[in-house]
Amino acid sequence: MNRNLQIYSIQEFDEGVRNGTFTDAKGKAYIIIGDTMNTSYSVHIDRRIISSAGQIVSFDGLLKAHGEKDIHVAYEIVERTLPTLADFIAYKQERNKHK
Repeated sequence: MNRNLQIYSIQEFDEGVRNGTFTDAKGKAYIIIGDTMNTSYSVHIDRRIISSAGQIVSFDGLLKAHGEKDIHVAYEIVERTLPTLADFIAYKQERNKHK
């Protein structure tokens, strides 16, 4: 198992989203139903929605369909680096050369 992957109950995850512990910028969330990580759902943490095949799914809907004990959220911490200002300026200059 990935060291940066932690599993939380929906209540724990929701609390972490509300207090800023979990964000899209810091990592990626996955829905676990039963014992299987379900990749057909996309969790958009900052927008507080879940989508599946282009449709919005609510946590309440998942809870009604599967039960609270069967649903968990896996959160993977992803290290992301932003480009420096110099990198951004160089990129813009390079892009403008081709116009």
